[in-house]
Amino acid sequence: MNCIGFKNPNGFFFRGLLLILLSINEDVSRYDLVMWLQLIGLSIMRLISLVVIMSCLLLGPLYVFTQPAISNQGAQISLKNRSMISAHGDVRLANGGIFHNQDTINVFGDWINHAGTSGFTSSGDGRVILRGDTQTITGQNVTRFYELELMGQGVKFADLNVVANGRLMLNNRVFNVDSFDIRVLNVGPSSVSNDSGYVSALDTGGLLRLTAADTTYFFPVGSYFGTERYRPIDIEPSTSSTHTYKVRMANVDATKEGFPRSQREEIVCEVNEDYYHRIYRKAGTDPAAISFYYKQSDGDFNGAAHWQNVPQWEKMTPASSIGAPPPGYQTTKVSDWDNFNEPAFALAEVSPVLQLQTEGRVCRGDTLTFQVQPSNGYSEFDFYINGDFVASSNQPYFATDQLEDGDSVNVVAGNQRCKAFGEPTVVSVFDNPVADAGQDTAIFPGTMAQLNGEGATSIEWLPPENLTCSYCSDPKAKPPENRNYVLRVTNRNGCDDLDTVRIRLDETIDPEKGLDLPNAITPNGDGVNDVWRIQNLDLYKKRDLVIVNRWGNEVYRASPYQNNWGGTYNGDQLPEGTYYYVLKLGNGQEVNGPLTIVK
Repeated sequence: MNCIGFKNPNGFFFRGLLLILLSINEDVSRYDLVMWLQLIGLSIMRLISLVVIMSCLLLGPLYVFTQPAISNQGAQISLKNRSMISAHGDVRLANGGIFHNQDTINVFGDWINHAGTSGFTSSGDGRVILRGDTQTITGQNVTRFYELELMGQGVKFADLNVVANGRLMLNNRVFNVDSFDIRVLNVGPSSVSNDSGYVSALDTGGLLRLTAADTTYFFPVGSYFGTERYRPIDIEPSTSSTHTYKVRMANVDATKEGFPRSQREEIVCEVNEDYYHRIYRKAGTDPAAISFYYKQSDGDFNGAAHWQNVPQWEKMTPASSIGAPPPGYQTTKVSDWDNFNEPAFALAEVSPVLQLQTEGRVCRGDTLTFQVQPSNGYSEFDFYINGDFVASSNQPYFATDQLEDGDSVNVVAGNQRCKAFGEPTVVSVFDNPVADAGQDTAIFPGTMAQLNGEGATSIEWLPPENLTCSYCSDPKAKPPENRNYVLRVTNRNGCDDLDTVRIRLDETIDPEKGLDLPNAITPNGDGVNDVWRIQNLDLYKKRDLVIVNRWGNEVYRASPYQNNWGGTYNGDQLPEGTYYYVLKLGNGQEVNGPLTIVK
C-alpha cells in the first residue's frame, strides 16, 4: 500500500508527510547552537520521511486523517492502490482542484465543489463515503463520483445534480436531491443498492439510471416529507438496447401537482390519493415492464393508472399482482408499457373485464341464460346483442330465446364510482330438425299400422309399448286402443323436434280397402321415402309383388312383400324412370299401377 501523493500546479512532487514539527521555544545566544539544532532537525526530518516511505512500501497502508477539512485550491490529490483519506470536516474544491481517486475518501462534512471541474479525473474509479450526520453535496459544479456510498446518520442532501459513474450505495440512508437528479451511469443492473435507504425528490427531480439489458432495474425511491414512505419501482426493459429512465415518488395527492384524480376514464374507480410516481423515459423507444411496490394499508388496489393527455387517468393494461416483493409489500406489475408521453403513474382501483358465463351453444328457440362474473359491487347491468341495447337489470344475469347463430352478447355494469365492460360472448345457435311422424290413420282392430318417421338420424317413438321397435324410423304399431305416438328426432348438434301421429281403431274399415299404395319413391339414402311402403299391407296374408320396367322385364319379385323394396335390381340401384307393379292379395284380388323412381 502506498502513501498519499500531492501534486502542486507546478508539478513538483513530494512523497511523505510532515509528522514532527520542530519548534524552539528558548532564546539561544550562540549562532553555532542554532546551526547545530537546524542541522539535527533537518537530519531527523529526513530520517523520519525515509522511515515513513519505507513503511508505506513494506508494511501497508498509511491512513491520513485531515482535520477539520480538506481544501484543495488547485492541486491534484492522488489516492492510489489502497490509500484512504478521512476528512472530519468539509471537502472543498476550488480553482481547478481535483482528485485522482483509486481508493476511498471518507467525508464527515459537506462536499463542496467550486473548482470548475467534475471533481475527479476520468480515470478515477474510487469510492466516496459520506459518513457524517446531515451532509450536503453542493457547490457551483456537478461532481461526477465513481462510487458514492451513504453511511453515518441523518439525511444526505444535494442542491444540484449528482453523478455516479459506477455505483450508488444508499444503505439505510435517505438521499434528498430536491428538484435535482442523482444520475447513475453504470448500465449494470446492480449499480444501485440499498438496505432501506431511498432517493427522495421534489418536482422533476429523481433517480436516473441507464439500462442496457432486458432484466430488472431497481429504483429505490420514497419520501420523508409528511408521512414517510418508501415505495420503490422496478423497470424491466424489453430489449438490451440502451435506455434512460428517471423515477420520483411524489408523496402528495396527484391533484396538487396538476393531475386531478377526479378526471379518469369510466373503468378507473379510484386513483391513489396519498402518492403517485413520476416515471420518465428520457432515452430509448422500447416498451418496458413496470412493477409498483406498495403496502396493503395504502389501499385496496388491483391495478395502475397513467395520466393521458386527454386529459384523464386511464387504466394500464395488462396488469397483474405477481412476483416476490420485499416482506410487508405487495406488487402490481404492468407488462410491455410503451406510453411515457406523460410522467404521472399511480396505483388505482380499476374495474375488471367482465365475463358472461353460459353454455355457449343453443338450439334455435331455446332459452340461453348468461351469468355476469364477477358481479360484486355493481348495482346496474345493461345487456347488448350485436351492440344494440336489449335489457337492463339490477341482477347479474340475462336470459333470451331470440338468438341467431354468431350473435355477440355483452354487458356493461356500473355503480356510483365507475363502470365495468364485458368481453363479448359469441354464441352458436343450431338449427332444429323437423320431425314428421306421418299422417294420422285408422286401422281395423287387431291389425298393425305402419309408422314412418323422418327428420334426423336419431329417432325415438313414445310410448314404446305395442311397437315392433321404438328407435327405428319405421316400426309397426298394434295398439289395443286409440293411441297417439310421439316421434322425437335429434340431430348431431343435440337439437330435437317432436311430432305426433294418431292411430285410431275403426271396426267399419274394410280391410281390403285399407291399402295405401304410393306412386313414387326417392331412394337417395336420406332416410325419407327410400323404400316403397304400402300402408296396411299387413292386413293381407298373401301379398305377392312383381315389378317390371317399361319393356316388361322383371326387376323385382317378393312373396310375401315386406315393404322393403328400395328401387334395386340384384343389389344395384335402378335408373330413374317409370316402372309397373302387380300386387296379388289372394281370392283373385290384384292391384297394379305405375311406380316412379325419382332421384
